[in-house]
Amino acid sequence: WWTSAKPGDKLSLEVPVESDGNYDVELVLTKARDYGIVKISLNDTVLDPGVDLYNNPDVITTGVLSFSKVALKKGPARLTFEITGANPEAVKTHMVAIDYIRLVPSK
Repeated sequence: WWTSAKPGDKLSLEVPVESDGNYDVELVLTKARDYGIVKISLNDTVLDPGVDLYNNPDVITTGVLSFSKVALKKGPARLTFEITGANPEAVKTHMVAIDYIRLVPSK
């Protein structure tokens, strides 16, 4: 759960990759009234330039965001979230919460 962010801020996390190959990246994030819009990248690949995490009144998930056949090398991959703004209806605290990330070898 990332709090106290502002537009332009970035948060990077290491994701372990077991072996070289193509992976389907599955990501679930939280949506709420005070969450921001984020650009999501894995290493140097932009997975999504702007996921709007706003929802009101309930706190819900994004559902599974799936990105197919992302080429990754064995070792740590860098998952980066960049705050790009907020929905006009949102409380501007620009929060982000990761429910989970899963790497599934592509078929």
